[in-house]
Amino acid sequence: MNAVIPRHSIRTYVALLLLVVAIAAIFYAVVAAGTRFIGREPAPATDARQVANGLSPGPFVAEHGTAALKGTSLALIVSYAGQGFLPQTATIKAGDTVRFINNSTTPLALSLQGAPTLQPGEYWQTDFAQIGTVSFSNGSSGSRGTITIK
Repeated sequence: MNAVIPRHSIRTYVALLLLVVAIAAIFYAVVAAGTRFIGREPAPATDARQVANGLSPGPFVAEHGTAALKGTSLALIVSYAGQGFLPQTATIKAGDTVRFINNSTTPLALSLQGAPTLQPGEYWQTDFAQIGTVSFSNGSSGSRGTITIK
């Protein structure tokens, strides 16, 4: 006996097969799109005080002194924007670490020993061990600031 499959059943099977292929293609597209994000590096950690002050950490440039070895946290963040330094004056304790961030659209030439020229979005940090007053400025704009170390 030869089994004969009715014609409408073949159409039904073809339609189901096409539906399965379409679902598989959509699933593959979603999974393939999702894998593009798996290898992404995490965003850099942000100091809580930066978030509170609305400051962006930018890419790390250099670190001076022993802050990296001691694992100390930041005592002060000084942001430079086109209008000048914020804060312009501050007081810290001896041994504290200060981060200078260039949040402007032009290079920042800090007048501190060892400080590199910071491009927009970059930062540099250093620790201040000596008690006294340190003045700093942007060599290209004349903006000034002062840090008192107690």
